[in-house]
Amino acid sequence: MQQAIKIQRAILRQGSAAITKSGCIRSGRKFRWVKLEDSIDTKLLGHPQALIKFCYFLMDALKEKGAKLKPLLCACILQEPSKVLIVGVCGKPRLGALKGNAFGLAFRHAAEETGAEFFHELFESSWIVLDAGVVNSFMVELTEKL
Repeated sequence: MQQAIKIQRAILRQGSAAITKSGCIRSGRKFRWVKLEDSIDTKLLGHPQALIKFCYFLMDALKEKGAKLKPLLCACILQEPSKVLIVGVCGKPRLGALKGNAFGLAFRHAAEETGAEFFHELFESSWIVLDAGVVNSFMVELTEKL
């Protein structure tokens, strides 16, 4: 229970910082992305489920500010040397919605192009672990696939 509280506090701390700090959340035509580098909080948020929860927190906060709903990518520096966890969340899926599926497929294809192992959970989120040097290639591939 104490670990869950620590994770929730890290989500609140990093989420608030990302929302209030200009330029922290980057917005492209098809998706938004944010990078977590805080060494203390990345230890807590450097797990797929915690990072997915962080993404949903950000998406809800952006929605409250009136931002258009777009898929969100979050990159988190891991404790392993030169490794980055990337989570992609497409938002709350609607029955028969094709946008979330298109994002999930593009995420998977970009992961395959960079040689990363791809994980997909339900229809809402995907995640991969990449070498830090491949992150830019992944982002370019994802942008091209969308």
